[in-house]
This record gives sequence, structure tokens and C-alpha cells, in this order.
Amino acid sequence: MEAMLQIAESTATCEDTKTSSCCSQATQHRCMDEEGDAVREYLTEALGRMCRAMGADFLVYLPRILPRLLEVLTVKPKELKAEEAEDDEDMTYVILDSNTSLGLKTSLLEEQSRALDLLCTITTVLQDPLTSASLSTAQFASGSFLQPLAEAVFPLLTHLLSEDIKQKALETMASLIGTCKQLVLQYARRAAQAQGEGQPQVEEEARRSGASVKEMLRAMTLRTCGEVFKSLQDEDGDVDSMVAEAAGLNDCLSKAGGEVFTDEEVAQQALNVFSALEKSFERRIDISARKNRQDEEVDEDDMLRLEEEDQQEQTLRSSLLEIVGTLMATHPKEFLRSKASEAAAAFVQQFLREDAPDEDKSVALYVCDDILQHLKEDGLSLWPLFMPRLIQCLLSSDARVLQAAAYGVQQGALLQQAFQPFVQEAAKNLLTAVNRSQKTKNKMEQAATDNTAAALGDLLRCYGGSMHEEEQRVLLSAWLGNLPLKQDETEGLRMHKFLMEAVLQNNAVVLGPNASNLPRLLQILCAVYRTDFSDSDLNEEIKKLFAQINASGQPAPLAALCQNFTAKEQKKLQKILK
Repeated sequence: MEAMLQIAESTATCEDTKTSSCCSQATQHRCMDEEGDAVREYLTEALGRMCRAMGADFLVYLPRILPRLLEVLTVKPKELKAEEAEDDEDMTYVILDSNTSLGLKTSLLEEQSRALDLLCTITTVLQDPLTSASLSTAQFASGSFLQPLAEAVFPLLTHLLSEDIKQKALETMASLIGTCKQLVLQYARRAAQAQGEGQPQVEEEARRSGASVKEMLRAMTLRTCGEVFKSLQDEDGDVDSMVAEAAGLNDCLSKAGGEVFTDEEVAQQALNVFSALEKSFERRIDISARKNRQDEEVDEDDMLRLEEEDQQEQTLRSSLLEIVGTLMATHPKEFLRSKASEAAAAFVQQFLREDAPDEDKSVALYVCDDILQHLKEDGLSLWPLFMPRLIQCLLSSDARVLQAAAYGVQQGALLQQAFQPFVQEAAKNLLTAVNRSQKTKNKMEQAATDNTAAALGDLLRCYGGSMHEEEQRVLLSAWLGNLPLKQDETEGLRMHKFLMEAVLQNNAVVLGPNASNLPRLLQILCAVYRTDFSDSDLNEEIKKLFAQINASGQPAPLAALCQNFTAKEQKKLQKILK
């Protein structure tokens, strides 16, 4: 390791050497640069492997590695005459005007990219050692590691020459923010421990250090938001890049967690998201207009390109909506107290109206789902604005709308008493949806059916005991008729575990009179055994259940309970019993 660091230090070169203007030595410098580039590429990759292998033992080498990383990351593009940029083969540049370009050596861009990769590796691997070791290590993490690296990475978030570097810089910021958050939590734990042990000086120092790091976390996260939203508002921005930036920003916000933003700051981020969403809707209208031009025929290639643009915009809207959900999840009280809730309400009302396109409705419903999932009962004041429309959307023939509405019912049902007034209407519409005749289903339609069936299961679980017997029977029949779930693995696992729980706890609603539904329940559990819709715990419970019934013959012999199994299911049953 020591030899590797010595080589790395000896091969470090400055930009002035790389851009030597001595024409007589140009070829010699180029050969030396190429050799140096190859060595530095190897060393960067080797240091990453060493970090992963050594773990916490790698900490002692950071003071020698970080200066070189900072040197590489802080190299900035330079203004050049247009002809100089064009004549240099090792130059990546953008044209500013007819006479001026902004450029940087391509080899240096590649080195910056590798430096960001190494930094991500270091921050990920060493997060726990940096934040859970001694006080001196924690102080190094905040003062000599996080702060200078964040300052070096920030300008790269708006890099003009490389989308790859922009995305890697955002990934790196997420990693730095995550480490900073862990450091805040570690100081809080130390303060609490010192208080319990009667060490007021240690407690005060930990609280003071924690407050300082928390302010750093807030500043890092706010600045990242500002840079990314500036890019997302760019009228000429590349949509694929926007998707990556929105996803990267959501990762940053998730890792920053709660108690970071004030009410006003939460509102500002939410308003930025809704503004970006509306711009995406505007671009969608333009795409639709180009698809349906009357003045000229749109050929097949143009139509495919427009369809691709439309799909990119849909993906962008999904990524932006994730940010809204994260803001609600991490700052629920701030979201409700601020203009963020007003913006969410206005957005939902605008795009959930009855005459809105189905895609608009589905996007608005995702916001409603986030309100139900993350704000829970605290968001009750917003329910009158969307709940009647959400339940009506269960009757939609559009799979995206149906899936989003059904998921909303699932989240509402978990709130039990608050959702009670909507149970009857929701159950009626869910039954209509699952009974709708549709022999062949694509993946989207099957996912919608899965979510609808899961919503029925949640209504039975949360409210089945208070339903009339006939209502129980109808809902149960529809629910079991759509199990096992076939497309949504997350909902499938959740429902199949609920089914097993109902059997083990002798749930009277699910088992039916005299356990009359048990044969069907066993058939479903047999079907999901060792599939993507089960997990190791559920597989083990299924195996134990069948073995227990087979051994005891209770409540009936296993052969009798499984007599309606198909030949394939009988074969699988034998494997379960082995």
C-alpha cells in the first residue's frame, strides 16, 4: 500500500505540464502523458479495490489520498480561442460564441470521472468507520473530509462538458450527504450517552459538534437542490439527463432524512418539483401536437422518435413525483404547515378533474397516494379534495389510473378509523374492477389487477370483522379468486404473507365457516412456494403448515383438502412434503 501511494504521488502532474506550449517537445509530452494517464487509471482502480478490501484500516491513508483527489476535482475548464480547441485532439469543449470555446483536456475529464468513482467507493465503504469511531475521527470526517470534498464536487453538478461527470458528482453528493447524516446521528447518540453518564462537558461538546455538522448537512442538501433544480428548469435540457438528476436528487434527500429543512425550504423544493412537472406536461402537449400535425404527414421514424420522447417525459414525471413523496416522508409536519401542502392540493385538483387525460389523473393520484402513505391522519384536511375522486377512479378502464387508485385505497385502509366512511364505496368499486371481463392482460393491466386484489385484501383485513356476512363472502370470493398475484412481487409477497397469517391465526373471516376456504388457501400457498412472490420465511412457514396437516390429519386429511389440486400442483405438493 505504501509503495502504491508513493507511485501515485510521483505520477501526480499539474495542468500546466499537460498543456505545455513547447512545440519541439509536444510529441515527447504526449507520450509521457499517455503513460502517466495509464498509471493513474490503474492506481485509482487499485486504490478502490484496496479500500473495499481493507475497510476501516484504509482510514489512515485518507490524508495522503484526499489532496490528490481535490487537485483533480478542482481543475476547471478554460476559455480558448475556437481554433485552439478544434486543433487539439485531446480536448473536449463547447462553443461559447464564434471566437471562443470552453474546454478541458479529455484525459483530465476522464481522470475527474475516475476520481469521483473512487470518492464514492471511499465514502460508501468508510461511512461507518468515519462516523462511529473516536471523536478525533469524527472531527476529521466533518472538517477535513466532508467539507472540502463537498466544495470540490459542487461545481461539477453543473458541468458543461460532461453529463457523465454531472451524474457521478450527484451520486457523490448523495454519498457525502449520507455520511454527514450518520455523523449527526452519531453525535446525538454520544450526547445522550454522556448525559446518562453524568458527563456535562462531553455532552456539551457532542451537542455543539452535532449542531455544526447538522448545519453543514443542511447547507450541502440545500445547495444540491438549488443546482439540480436550476438544471431541471432548463428549457433546452436533455430529458434523459433530467431523469438521472431527479433520481439523484431524490437519493440525496432520502439520505439527508428529516429535521433538515425549515417549513419555507420544504415549500421551495416542493414548488420547484411541481413547476418542473408542469413544464413536462407542456412538453407533452407539444409532442402530442407534433404527432397529430394536419399540415404534413408524420412518417414512421418520426412517430417512433416522438413516442420515445413521450416515454422519456413519463419517466421524468415519475422521478419528480418520487421527490414529492420523499419530502412528505422526511418532513411531514413541515410539508403540511407550509405552502407545500397548498401546492400539492392545487396540483391534485388541476390534474385529477373528471375531464383530465388518464395520464394526468394517474400522476395526480400518485401525489394522493403519497399524502395517504406519508402524512397519514395528519393529512386528513386534504382528503376532501381528492378522496371521492380517488374512489371513483377505481372504475377507470386505464390500468395506470386503476393501479394508482387501488394503491391509494390500500394506504387509506391502513388508517382504519379515518378511512371507515369510504369503505363501502371503495369495496363496491373494487369489486366492479376485479370482475371486469378481461381474458388477456398485459403486464400493466395485470399489475393493476394485482393492486386491486391487494386493496380488497386490505379491506378484509382491516374491516372484515365489522362487515355483514354476505359482504364478507362476496369480497372474500373476489379476493381469493385473484390470488396468487402474478405481476406485482411486492404486493404479492405482502398478500401471501397475510394469507398465511390468517391460516395460522384461525382468522374466521378468511377461513370461512368450518374452515371451508382452507382447500383454496392451501392451493394458493402451494402455488407461491419458492417463487418470486414468496421469500425464505414464507417458504419455511408453507412447508411447516403442509407437514403439520399431513402429520395430524387436522382439520382434515391433507389428501382430502388438496383433492382439487391440478396434476402440476400435486407434483409440487410432493416436493413440499419431502
